Formats: sequence, C-alpha cells, structure tokens
Amino acid sequence: MAFLLSREESVKDGIIRIINEQVDDCLNHIFHYDKDPVCSVHEMRKNFKRIRAVLRLVRKETGEKFYQRENIRFRDVGRLLAPVRETTVHINTLETLYELFSSKIDKPLYDKLKKKLENRRNIVTGRIIKQQKALPIIEKSLIEAKKEIADIPIGHNNFKALSGGLKIVYARGRKGYKRAYKKPNIEKLHEWRKRVKYFWHQTEILRNAWPKMLKSLSKSLDKLSDHLGIEHDLAELYLIIQEEAQLLEDQKQIESIHQLIAEKRKKEQEKAWSYGENIFYEKPSQFVERLAHYWNHPIT
Repeated sequence: MAFLLSREESVKDGIIRIINEQVDDCLNHIFHYDKDPVCSVHEMRKNFKRIRAVLRLVRKETGEKFYQRENIRFRDVGRLLAPVRETTVHINTLETLYELFSSKIDKPLYDKLKKKLENRRNIVTGRIIKQQKALPIIEKSLIEAKKEIADIPIGHNNFKALSGGLKIVYARGRKGYKRAYKKPNIEKLHEWRKRVKYFWHQTEILRNAWPKMLKSLSKSLDKLSDHLGIEHDLAELYLIIQEEAQLLEDQKQIESIHQLIAEKRKKEQEKAWSYGENIFYEKPSQFVERLAHYWNHPIT
C-alpha cells in the first residue's frame, strides 16, 4: 500500500502497516544489496527517515519512552550507512557542478577531484560494509523493531493520536526557517532541512484528509527539501575541496570552483527562503487546527 493513512484502517493499524512496509523494503535492499549497492544504501536511508517521521507523528500518543527507544534505533542504523551515502553525494554534487559550469571548470582538475572522491567512497564502503559488517547489524535491529512496533501504544483512533506530534514537527520547521533565515550557516540550514523532511513525510501520510491541498503542500516541501539539500551538498563539497587544495596544482582553478559553489549556494538559499515563507506562514496551533478540520471533515 501507499505511504499514507487509509480511511479504511484504524490509526494504529495504519501506523503499524506504514512502518512495517518501510522496514520490509529495507530488508529487501539488504538482501539484494550486491545488485546495486549505491541505490540500496540510498533507499534504506530514505526508509529510515520516513520511519522516524512516522514515529514523530505519534510521539505524543505513544509517550516518550517508546518514541525515544525506537527513534534512537532507526537513527543509529541510519548513521551506520551515512558515511557511505555521503561519499556518493559528494561525487554526484561534483558531477552536477561540472555539468552546470563545464566551460568554467578545467576538465583535468575535475577528473582529478572525481577520482579522489571515488577512491574515498571505495575506502569508506569497504570499511563500513565489509569490515564493520553494517548490513547484518542493521538486519538484526530491523527484525527486533518489527516486534516492538507490533505493540505500539496508540489508543486513540482519531486525529488526537496525530495532532501533538504534527504540531511539534511543524513548529520546529517554522522555527528552523526563522533561525536559518536570520543567520544562514551550514549548521542552521542543515538542521532546517531535517525538520522540513520530517514535515514533508507527515503531509504525505495525512494527505487523505484533503488530497488536493496536501498533495500541493507535499510537493512544495519536497522542492524546499531539494533546494536545501543541494545547498548543503555544495557546502560539504566546498569543504572537501579545501581539504584537497594542497594536493591540487592549479590554485587559481580551485578558487574559481569555490566562487561557483558560493554563487550556486546563494541561489539555492534564495529559493528556499521563498518556499519557507509560503509554507510556514501559520502559527503551529492554527495549522494543526486546520488539519484537524480536514481530517474530521474530509474533502476529496
């Protein structure tokens, strides 16, 4: 089934189903990891983020003890794969940058940088997947999680089971926007992006309340997340190039790449501010009250 709550199931059954589907998808990627390692790592990381968004949605209903235990579980398995995914993102970001500015970036320098990043990915992947045996560790944790999720403590079968967690995530997304806009640095922008992703996934889960409106909101949050993601990936690439600068001969070209990254980051930030202003204009209580009304009086 889809990543959303159905009107034909209870809130508890729907939450269990959604989490189990994400867990099963992860287990499938572990089983077929060798067919496409890069895709498998990426998809598993996305699964973990969706699950954590679900847990945040019912956080007030389940209580802190259950929420903290399961959130930490999925946070930790995600962290095991994070370095592997990040090395791929660095390569993809460099490739995209070169596609955009091929006339301004020296091809031999680009090839040298890409080779270094590919070597780094091979080293990191070998350490985490082969030496640390991350996949069996993740598989064991996921199997344990399914047992715990089966007894998730959800008592209410109405919007009350969802409203408290939704309000927290929306409020943090709104606060993240204000903080990042006031002082746009790497840390604040990245923190805002994480809040935006949780909120985005929650609007996907709830879109049966008002499909047309929430589909539109989900798309806007997806685009906002993309802009913030590109901005963050460029910032990280900038730092990596700085680290490698002494090993590269053409310092003038390095400075040129730094300038191109700075200009592209600024454009992505400007797009993010526009989306943020349009999405987070309501106070948290107003937004949740509006969603509660849609949930209780569904509009097709």
